[in-house]
Amino acid sequence: RRSLPGPLAYYRAMARPPREALARVVDARGERISVPTAYLHGADDRCVRPGAARGQERYFQEPLSSEVVEGAGHFLPLERPDAVARAVRRLQRA
Repeated sequence: RRSLPGPLAYYRAMARPPREALARVVDARGERISVPTAYLHGADDRCVRPGAARGQERYFQEPLSSEVVEGAGHFLPLERPDAVARAVRRLQRA
């Protein structure tokens, strides 16, 4: 019980959900994000809901690819480095 307050403080410190923060930045600048972007979500993630990226395509000039990665939770680079590497390679080719 004592080890959780520190890591959980990160999430508690977020004043607004990331989607709202992204909307404010994009709307304030008047332009959409112009780099190819991939959103990977672990199928077993218990920290972030599966629909977290839903609707964010409108903030991107380049396509936003979205992929649910089976056999992974919240820490995809540790749990499924192969899937993360494939996504990075796809972005490099884009």
